[in-house]
Amino acid sequence: LGEGHGRVVDARTKKPISNALVSVQRLVRGKQLLTTRKLTNERGEYHFGEWAGNGRKERVNYEIRIDSNSFKSRTMRVRLRAGESINFADARLQR
Repeated sequence: LGEGHGRVVDARTKKPISNALVSVQRLVRGKQLLTTRKLTNERGEYHFGEWAGNGRKERVNYEIRIDSNSFKSRTMRVRLRAGESINFADARLQR
């Protein structure tokens, strides 16, 4: 199963943002299906596992939305294949 790792930081100060809500949705034929939600830790880090299951060979589309008080939301789209591990670039949130 695939997995993804990332970090959420303040765009101006580059300091980590803890307790940001990271929501992952699988995109199927243009429809969003909620997969999971997690909060970032004190270092602004998040980790999701068990994506793109069932031994699929093709890549699966996901949308990652990050929300935090006092910051603008950010959305990223990724494609992940079962067994892949991705380290995302820092998600920089602006006020």
